[in-house]
Amino acid sequence: MDQKQIARSMEKKLINSAEANAEKIRHFFEDHYEVDIRNYEELLINEVNLYKEKELAELKSLNSQLNAKATMELRKELFTYRNGKVDELFAKIEKELNDFVNSDNYEKFIISKWQELATIITSGIIKVRAADERLLVKIAPKMTIVVDDQIKVGGFICVSEDGKKEYNVTLDQALVDGRDWFEDSSCLTL
Repeated sequence: MDQKQIARSMEKKLINSAEANAEKIRHFFEDHYEVDIRNYEELLINEVNLYKEKELAELKSLNSQLNAKATMELRKELFTYRNGKVDELFAKIEKELNDFVNSDNYEKFIISKWQELATIITSGIIKVRAADERLLVKIAPKMTIVVDDQIKVGGFICVSEDGKKEYNVTLDQALVDGRDWFEDSSCLTL
């Protein structure tokens, strides 16, 4: 063989060898590239999941805060509404008590309440509103009658002479007691 053929043969072998080596290198990089890509994908997926979990936790926290705030606002609105309705109810009751005070039955009520207490307290002080002073002077002549501006609706407060016994039969106190009972027993607490 001549030198040209030898050179061509060597050139072919070198080219084949270079191509084979290039193919091996390409496969090597492709294999590693795919492994690196898979590893990188896994890292990215893990990082994305971590951010998702963090974001979800933050959203849950924000949701809890917003729910708590909304619940408190709703309770406040319900409390205001309930108090408004209770105030309306007791304003109506107070008006009905005032209507009762202006009726003929009121005098009978005062007389019956005094008759109940007259057996218990024979001397002392009876506190009344100014409009009831004459009636109490007439039905309880042995008692000292005193006008008390604290009594707004009607009725009277009877205090024994020694001050140890006090009987409050005012409609004002009945209204307060009724409201207290209502608020304690109505199951409308918030």
